[in-house]
Amino acid sequence: MKDKVPPNMQRMLFNTVIKACAKAGDVQGAEAWRHRMEAAGIKPNLKNYGKMIEAAAKAGDVATAEKWLRAQQMSDAPVDITSYNAVVDACATSGDLQSSQKWLAKAIEAGLFPNIITYTSMIDACAKSWDLQSAQKWLAKALEEGLFPTIITYNTVINACAKAGDAQSAQKWLAKALEEGLFPTIITYNTVINACAKAGDLQSAQKWLAKAIEAGLFPDIITYTSMIDACAKSGDLQSAKKWLANAIEAGIIPNMITYNTVINACAKAGDLQSAQKWLAKALEEGLFPTIITYNSVINACAKAGDLQSAQGWLAKALEAGLFPTIVTYNTVINACAKAGDAQSAQKWLAKALEEGLFPTIITYNTVINACAKAGDLQSAQKWLAKAIEAGLFPDIITYTSMIDACAKAGDRQSAQKWLANAIEAGIIPNMITYNTVINACAKAGDLQSAQNWLARATDARLAPDIVTYNSVLDACAKARDYRTAEQLFATLHDLGIKPDIITFSTLMSACAKHGDAIGSYQWLGRATEAKLHPDAVSYSAVINACGKAIPQRGDIAEQLFRRMISEGIVPDRVLIRFLGNAIGPPALERLCGDLGLDPKGFSKDSKRSKDAQTRSEKRPTGTSGAIGSEKRSTRLPRTTR
Repeated sequence: MKDKVPPNMQRMLFNTVIKACAKAGDVQGAEAWRHRMEAAGIKPNLKNYGKMIEAAAKAGDVATAEKWLRAQQMSDAPVDITSYNAVVDACATSGDLQSSQKWLAKAIEAGLFPNIITYTSMIDACAKSWDLQSAQKWLAKALEEGLFPTIITYNTVINACAKAGDAQSAQKWLAKALEEGLFPTIITYNTVINACAKAGDLQSAQKWLAKAIEAGLFPDIITYTSMIDACAKSGDLQSAKKWLANAIEAGIIPNMITYNTVINACAKAGDLQSAQKWLAKALEEGLFPTIITYNSVINACAKAGDLQSAQGWLAKALEAGLFPTIVTYNTVINACAKAGDAQSAQKWLAKALEEGLFPTIITYNTVINACAKAGDLQSAQKWLAKAIEAGLFPDIITYTSMIDACAKAGDRQSAQKWLANAIEAGIIPNMITYNTVINACAKAGDLQSAQNWLARATDARLAPDIVTYNSVLDACAKARDYRTAEQLFATLHDLGIKPDIITFSTLMSACAKHGDAIGSYQWLGRATEAKLHPDAVSYSAVINACGKAIPQRGDIAEQLFRRMISEGIVPDRVLIRFLGNAIGPPALERLCGDLGLDPKGFSKDSKRSKDAQTRSEKRPTGTSGAIGSEKRSTRLPRTTR
């Protein structure tokens, strides 16, 4: 080549190959060709140095980019702003904002004038450093310098907004680009749609997609994936599935990220069956699920309360040669916590530590929560100590879980101590925290402390909810202070808080403690009138009151038992015992015989009772379903003589 091609042409050929390496971010390849060029006796020029720096920049290799700029400075080749821009870009690619600023300062010291490419790289460095404020300042500075931002500049600042989760600013900058007469690309719209998706703003995401199509742009797989993500964040699983179907219909081949996004949407909705179906579909398409895929499916199992499947999918991830992250372990530990399996939760945290992973405070919180649900205060304290040993800082969730563990263990003194510790540590308790400590006081029948914490929550300008008042009512019931319970119930209307079935059941129990069958029965009637679903707990409270009444009200107890059985509510052993107390063993045998029931065949705890309580706790305030089309009579039957 040396004999047949003139030196200037040889330099051009070498530069062309090095340019290709630069575009690919292949630093090693670029340097190999550079050495061959020098071996051929060809002197590098300005373009050659620029491409060497660009190769390093594409790879985010700041040290190599700086090395080649210094080499250029020591050579005969002139140094212009392009070379400095490449180094600034290298720093930006690696997310090193400080070094980007340093090299921009050096360029200015060298008497060079930054151009729009320089400022765009600075904005990119800010975006990668999650510094939206600085990104917007650099754009403002570029405008002050009389420079004209390109669509790439706007794309970069919009990306900074997206990374910061600021969908409003992302939309503002896109609108600004349109005002300036620029032509946004599908990348621009994708970035804004992604910002809207992260904010869970499905409506805005749909709006900008419509505008992209109006502008004659064609949505790509990134567009559809962002739309699916927006649906997932909005909890709209059906729309997420629809967008994936639309992508396939448009001839766009979904990638693993797309499937991960729709599987995540299924997980958020607790739809395990659909999550598994889409994973199977991805495998059919020859795609390779990542650990993120398995994390989402495990999360779907956790939300469905299916611990066995969650552990099964973790095993499958390991079989596929994937390495679980701490997020994977967090998710399976969460499945254990939801299933009330504190032992397995602790086992998986120990496994994560064995694997050399670094659990976060979220990991420890989840295990502490599992221990709290199991009433295992000792284990909860052990894991909190380990979290602190690992240099982690307990947050409000940690303290709330510790308070809950104390409540479950019946240790109200420690519960109150943990809340005091949280406040002392500068952590601001939320309403859930106060609810938990009030519940601890209620379980111990300590009405005064429950009321004191309610007052402190109100003083802290928090808004106590029905859960709060139910706990205080429970404290009233356990303290046998029915008058205070009635007064507290009366205040709910003034506060705009709608009672739920737990509220009424607690008041029924308060009457039962006094043997007030009539009062308990009337509260059941009021619950029915409020269109709430009485559960096994409700009926148990009234039947218990009938047994404690003087004289006993076996007639009411029998009527209510027949009614609850007709409603499909399964009694537990406690309710059957109360019923036996109210009507006597012979009458109990007769009644159960009439209804085709075995009085000795009931479980210790009624599943229907637990499900009803859970449903009541989850139901938003004010929502309820009618018991039936037939209005129930609340008139008391005749007293049995």
